[in-house]
Amino acid sequence: MTSTSAVAVGAAGKKKNAQPLVGFERQAWTVKRWSQEMDLSIPTVWVMVKEGKLETVKIGGRRLIRVSPRDYMDACAAAAASAAE
Repeated sequence: MTSTSAVAVGAAGKKKNAQPLVGFERQAWTVKRWSQEMDLSIPTVWVMVKEGKLETVKIGGRRLIRVSPRDYMDACAAAAASAAE
C-alpha cells in the first residue's frame, strides 16, 4: 500500500502540517512525482505519455498518470519474461 500526505491549506493559500493518510492508495501521480518514484527525468516521462505508454487523465491544467510506478514495472517485467520464453 502506498501512503501519501494530506495537506491543509490556510486562508493565505500556504500549506499547513501534512498528516499521512493511513490505508490510502494513490490513484494518480503528477508527471514530476512519477518521474521521481521511477528515477527518470521529467522529459523522459513526457515522451512516454506522448507515445501512449502511460494512461493519463487531464484535470484542469494538470496531466495525471493513472498507472502506478509499481504496476508499470510489474507489466514491464511480465512482458520481458514472456518475450524471453
